[in-house]
Amino acid sequence: MGAGTALTTLPHAIQTPLAESDVAHATAPWVFWQSLGFVWGIAMPSSIFENKFQAMPHQVGDALIRKEFEVKGAYEYASKAYIGPLDHEVQSQVIRLFIRSLDEIWLAGSGIAIWCFMISFLIQEVRLRERLETEFEYGTEVSQPLQTLRTSTRITKWAP
Repeated sequence: MGAGTALTTLPHAIQTPLAESDVAHATAPWVFWQSLGFVWGIAMPSSIFENKFQAMPHQVGDALIRKEFEVKGAYEYASKAYIGPLDHEVQSQVIRLFIRSLDEIWLAGSGIAIWCFMISFLIQEVRLRERLETEFEYGTEVSQPLQTLRTSTRITKWAP
């Protein structure tokens, strides 16, 4: 749950076994699923947190605070500015509810992480390419001489 460092390396694993002409076609769905994963990485934990919290507001002794939690979401009240001024007993009850709700998120996240770890043993190894075969001449020797471009006050050399 999150966008760890693995997300930057996964497109290469998907693109490597494909032909050069199919790389763009594989990149577009990957970006879609990645952005969908970012959204779900926020939506699912917040839904779990809210559902767990909404099942327990009766554990708060103060009726006014309990009513606030039933009317509005718990996320709105998860701040020092809100919890700080509460009296000590109610404050500890509210914090306990937040902790229990967060525990539920950690359990769900741990289950997903364990499932993904087990699935990783089914992934086959793919050797990376050593030669680039493309229509765009990247990585090949350019037969044309360097051209000089004049920008505002400096000269930049480039090879087409």
